[in-house]
Amino acid sequence: MLSISVLFAAILSGCTDKESDDTSDTTDTDTPTTDPVSYQLVCENEEGYCSEINTTVSLGSMEFESYLDANNQLTEESCVNICIDQSVPADYNICSCRYDGQNDMGGYDITCLTAECAVEGRGHGEVQKAQVTTGPTDLACWFARAFHAEASSVVAFLQLRAELQAHGAPTQLLERCMTAAKEEVLHARQMSTFCFQEQGKAPPLSFGAIPNRSLYELALDNAVEGCIFETYSALKAHYQAANAGDLQVRQLMRIVATDETNHAQLAWDVHNWLMRKLTPQQRASIVQAQRQALRQLRQQKPSSVSEESAFTLGLPGTELVEQFAQQLAI
Repeated sequence: MLSISVLFAAILSGCTDKESDDTSDTTDTDTPTTDPVSYQLVCENEEGYCSEINTTVSLGSMEFESYLDANNQLTEESCVNICIDQSVPADYNICSCRYDGQNDMGGYDITCLTAECAVEGRGHGEVQKAQVTTGPTDLACWFARAFHAEASSVVAFLQLRAELQAHGAPTQLLERCMTAAKEEVLHARQMSTFCFQEQGKAPPLSFGAIPNRSLYELALDNAVEGCIFETYSALKAHYQAANAGDLQVRQLMRIVATDETNHAQLAWDVHNWLMRKLTPQQRASIVQAQRQALRQLRQQKPSSVSEESAFTLGLPGTELVEQFAQQLAI
């Protein structure tokens, strides 16, 4: 069975241009001396719509030190970044961030008070991908597309779950589809923050009815959209998490990359379950469709964003997709 994590490790070991900011000098350093701080932030917390949650995270010395400024102090921005990095809701839902000093175990505790808000509008049906987005800059357009894709994926996973259930799929696969949909809600929320900051605008989300597809039709769609395109998107997120020039983008993409790797693995596990139920001719047709999808990926033109925006986002060049196609070896 294909292990997505092993596949990505093999590819990224030769394709990462810049060391992750988790990598640092292993020589002994002085213990950070940071004064306790507490920051109160603008909090979106509408009564009856949001609920407050306290989350305390503990960082090791090296990781905590990486967030400090030149004066060895934890700024408001860095405190919020720690909260974002630990998978709490995006910063517009963070109400306060507090650091009380080093704990008895030698760790550094950050307490994040967040407002977890309900997300409206769940649809079912075929997802219409965004073709055109608008904004004052190419960066704004990129985040608008990213938001649209993440929000659309919520419905895509719910649709996949419904179709798999109709075909008698194992409960484990159905539960993983629901988990993926919930994770995509968080991704969409986080991308919407960046999109709003850059003044990007995506087209409205568009869904049809859930189709009544055969096992073969479902397997074909999953094999291409999930096993090829979604898997490559997860790999690209890992690349951005290591190479984005903007710290907040790197931190966001770490969260996205971890979740999307699980989603890619789900696609391949669904693929394996479906393929066992198809005829030899149908399986051969699906493999051919995957090869065509890989060729399509390799023929795509590089992103049209400026060199500066590509650096900010950490977008890969053509070498990543070439390595992906070679290692996948379909």
